[in-house]
Amino acid sequence: MGSFRITNWKCKGVPRGQGEELGFRRGDIDNTWMDIKVPGSIQHMLIDRGLIKDPRYSPDPSGILNDVSQQEWWYVTFLPSVKAGEKVFLCFEGLNTHAHIWVNGISIAETNDMFMSYQFEISQYLRPVDNSVAVCLDAGKLVKQVSENLWGLFNTERLYIRKMQMDWGWDFVPYIGSIGIWRPVILKTGTPDMISDLCFHTLSLADGCATIEITAELAGWIDGDKLVIEMDGLCQEVAANDFVRTVLQIENPKLWWPHDIGQPYLYQLNVSLKRKNELISNKTLPVGIRTIQLLQQPIGGEGLSFCFCINNRPVYCKGANWVPIDAFPGDGKERYQKLLDMTRGCGMNMLRVWGGGIYEDETFYTQCDQLGIMVWQDFAYTCGTYPDNDEKFCALIRDETKWIVKTLRKHPSIVLWCGNNECDWKYVTHYWDTPGHQYLGYKIFHQILPSVCAELDEDRPYWPSSPSGGPEPNSKLAGDTHNWHVWHGLIQGRRYWEKPNFTLAEDMGYKAYLQDNGKFISEFGIQGSPALATLTKYWGEINLDLLIKKQNKLDAERHQRLIEIHLGKADNPVDYCLRSMMTQAEGLKIGIEHFRRRKFNCSGCLIWQLNDSWPGFSWSLIDYDGIPKAAYYYIRRAYAPKILSWEISKDKAILWGINDTDLIWKGTICYGWYSLDSKQQRTWQIETDIPGNSAVTLGDLPLKDITDPQNVFLLAEAKNNELKPAVEYMVNPRYLRLEEPKITVTREGESIKIKADKFVSFFHFQEVTATSLSDNYFNLLPGRDYVIQGNFSALNCYNYYLPQKKGNKDE
Repeated sequence: MGSFRITNWKCKGVPRGQGEELGFRRGDIDNTWMDIKVPGSIQHMLIDRGLIKDPRYSPDPSGILNDVSQQEWWYVTFLPSVKAGEKVFLCFEGLNTHAHIWVNGISIAETNDMFMSYQFEISQYLRPVDNSVAVCLDAGKLVKQVSENLWGLFNTERLYIRKMQMDWGWDFVPYIGSIGIWRPVILKTGTPDMISDLCFHTLSLADGCATIEITAELAGWIDGDKLVIEMDGLCQEVAANDFVRTVLQIENPKLWWPHDIGQPYLYQLNVSLKRKNELISNKTLPVGIRTIQLLQQPIGGEGLSFCFCINNRPVYCKGANWVPIDAFPGDGKERYQKLLDMTRGCGMNMLRVWGGGIYEDETFYTQCDQLGIMVWQDFAYTCGTYPDNDEKFCALIRDETKWIVKTLRKHPSIVLWCGNNECDWKYVTHYWDTPGHQYLGYKIFHQILPSVCAELDEDRPYWPSSPSGGPEPNSKLAGDTHNWHVWHGLIQGRRYWEKPNFTLAEDMGYKAYLQDNGKFISEFGIQGSPALATLTKYWGEINLDLLIKKQNKLDAERHQRLIEIHLGKADNPVDYCLRSMMTQAEGLKIGIEHFRRRKFNCSGCLIWQLNDSWPGFSWSLIDYDGIPKAAYYYIRRAYAPKILSWEISKDKAILWGINDTDLIWKGTICYGWYSLDSKQQRTWQIETDIPGNSAVTLGDLPLKDITDPQNVFLLAEAKNNELKPAVEYMVNPRYLRLEEPKITVTREGESIKIKADKFVSFFHFQEVTATSLSDNYFNLLPGRDYVIQGNFSALNCYNYYLPQKKGNKDE
């Protein structure tokens, strides 16, 4: 079967209903039509042509894009000639969202789901020459009067429409209202692929042998045809049928592992349909042999665990939440490789694809397969109730779910299907005072989605909602949890169907993470500023008022509160960005180390969020331009396979060793406390070991001898630098008596050497790119050399944190 992409499209927007009257469905176009890139969006095309202002560069993006979605937008293309009598198929891999499709003026289909691919045979509509295809996209076709029984965060109209839910605006992106052919359009000729579906499933691993199942759906076969299955030197022939199933035994298999545990090995599965030894059809599929279990077992008096087991081994999940790579659907796919390399480079082994976005392009999942990054895949629903009392809507949901599961189930990186983001939790908190209220959406998340997953994919577990588990969603007793009480500054305290507690946690700040005994923290986060250069690029000249106004009012208040609790008040833009980044970095470090010390009572933590869809303040670790924030470097150290970590109690500081590898670590640990100027200290040295896949206490030190905690930092390190030093403060950094240091920076070949005479907090080179330096944003210990690699030339362009310091050191 031949195929090629159709990229030569023209487009035009007109008031609703006018396009048909003007003959657009027949391909009647003139020189007022504009070239448009497919895949892409109408909004991005208009921005590129200068017809509307780019909202990313606007001090106030609200309203800029509103008028675009109030029109109907037409796409027209003309097909190349095809052979007479040849079958021709038109495949749309992504239409956003309500689309009416014509071929030579004849209506062939209407679609209303952004996430599905559609293929239509158009042979009967074609002429010998001059064949046109027209597509009308009209957002208004799907707008309904919202039922009073539905509730949705930020917007309720979205609940009826199967498209990216954050398109109506979210707390990290403005309203977009995207319209467009957002994925490729393919013209296919000839006989359709006779192997219409191919599925690979690991049934079991035991005694050095993997039992695998291969299924295939066939079309157009005849008696006597054979399906030939080849993998790892094995070959098996099976008689053709509509549905073929076979089982293979692989001795001493090479398994697919998360990258931090082993190799994410991929086999090549080759399946051929043969007729009298003639090849009729062929499919090749990269496959990974691995099993997945989601263990929920009693753990002492704490409730039930929530632990992923890969290949019968419990895995601690370290990762982040993934949001769409760009707010304009169809853009940014070229950024996958860089962001996923940075994910793996940060020590992360899991990404959660958030339910308010999209199902990512196949390229994303293929790269996760290759890189050994596990994927927690939300279905595309978030923060609301959905009209499951509408049978047409439910039928669409079934079709969409079948499409998504059959399309993505081949990827070994996907380890969980999750029904939605926060719908169950938001329902309980929104309707806390009306027990028995009908939960619209329950049928989707607790019946339709799990039944489709059970039918089409036995390979991975289904989880109804994130968070869920226990006596209510977001319970600390079982399941996964979202910790947003730290960011909101609240004390959590409620039981099922009780009024939510919105009491302010006075002066607790990010240390409240230490009170979280959840079993798997699938969302938690703190906002952090991007690099000042990124903000200046998009917003122009920066002042403190602008930095605060560009944030949501409540988020700005929360952000400033956390900054002031821990680092003190900022009074200029440079210092605000510095303290913002440091607050995010220090806070997430404290949370991660606490969660990892609880291994496997807590079996994972996923930061909100890895990346950005839009420039500005957000919870991301990597900004919209791909530049890592300070928190990225802190998280890379906190997510390292083996770390030392301090836990401070009332009368002692406890030193922990955490080891996520299977190999025991043995060595010498030096630990103790030091004054910031290194004039006083008390230290201990121990020979110890950290067993594989464990978190253990290694020692402790009494706090009664520390009479001046504002002048002290705790330090633990392994001899020969085998483990990164663990530094902890006895007080919030704003109370540290840090002094101006003398810092020397020199270049030695491709290395940069930094040295200071006093303790330096949050040392960093400013305005560097993602790949300029091997490390950044770290503490300098007095008198020691710190060596990093990189080609960064501005060696005097650095900064650091002092409680009394305002702005850049040169200001």
